Amino acid sequence: MNSRRSRTEPPAPGPGEPPGPDGGVPGTAVPGAASDAAGTRGGRRPEAELVREGPPPGVGHLLRYETRVLGQPLAVLVHPERGTATTVVELTPESGELLADVPRQGPRDAAGPAAAATLRLLLDRLSGAGSPFTRLQILISSRPPGRTSRVHLVAALPLTRAVVAAGRAAGERGTRDRSGDGLALIAGRATLDLGRQLADCGLSIRGFLDNAALTGLIRSRYDPGHGQWADAGVPPWPTEVDATHHRRLRTTSAAGAGGRAVSWYHATAWVKAWPSTADGLDLSAPLRLPRLPLPRTSALVLALAPDEVPTAAGYLSVSARTPVELQQFRVDLRRLLPAESPLQLEWTDREHHLAFAHTLPLATGLATAPPTVQDGHF
Repeated sequence: MNSRRSRTEPPAPGPGEPPGPDGGVPGTAVPGAASDAAGTRGGRRPEAELVREGPPPGVGHLLRYETRVLGQPLAVLVHPERGTATTVVELTPESGELLADVPRQGPRDAAGPAAAATLRLLLDRLSGAGSPFTRLQILISSRPPGRTSRVHLVAALPLTRAVVAAGRAAGERGTRDRSGDGLALIAGRATLDLGRQLADCGLSIRGFLDNAALTGLIRSRYDPGHGQWADAGVPPWPTEVDATHHRRLRTTSAAGAGGRAVSWYHATAWVKAWPSTADGLDLSAPLRLPRLPLPRTSALVLALAPDEVPTAAGYLSVSARTPVELQQFRVDLRRLLPAESPLQLEWTDREHHLAFAHTLPLATGLATAPPTVQDGHF
């Protein structure tokens, strides 16, 4: 599979922005991607970039496992080349409002966690508690017309030698994949600890995502019109990805019950400048972006380190049925967020196929240091 390189330089990372999927920023070329010259055939460029099998560009190879937390199945995705294991939990809509620091009617309870910014409180606790997770990703997705909103928290566990060794020790002899299953068990325990930290901050978990639910969540990102967000009977990836247009990305889903494939058009922007508060950067600002009448997902990627201020990257992906609808959203958002606004967005033109992967619930933007293990070790 060939990926098309950009004709422009990728944007420089914002202050403290985590690296992109290849250790750079959104817009970094996919490893092994062919150059523009190599992508032409007989002097003509292919009209579309097709992905018949496997994940779309920028996602990389994945290994799927499953463990149990509080009696519930929990999916664990291992990204060998990223050096991370990823789990996902869904939070209640009320928890999403707390994380976004949405003002509520009436006075706040000074004794409750809402008296301080909940997101900042959570980050302080995780950074100071020695959490094994080093990156978090908060996804807030909404779908009109009913403006259904879902909030997910993605956590990335680095595959250090110590974590891999603990996974091998925890795996049961005689299982299909002792090392991988043991690693899933370690990730499950860490996710349970994360749940306790969330509860201490007044945040409620709606559920742990198993493989079927995670598949449905991925599907809902590139096919927002999909009826169910958790359906084990659908494939996790689009059947076609067209990344040739510089202002948008087109994805085509597998044919549904009606036997007709559906295409959506997407565009992704990244936070170029952040507003400030008395306590530093307003990290929750991307989660409070205006809700226009199109499906969209706000993604906040956060790096955690003991006794350090989190670094951050923010993204906004919007989906539309037609290119005209998508362009109108960009115009309307520019009107609502003038150039002098403290929160500045920049569209990732010519790089939407890579930036879109950052807002998938796969933590691809959560890459840690170069991995210390290979696929064959699981």
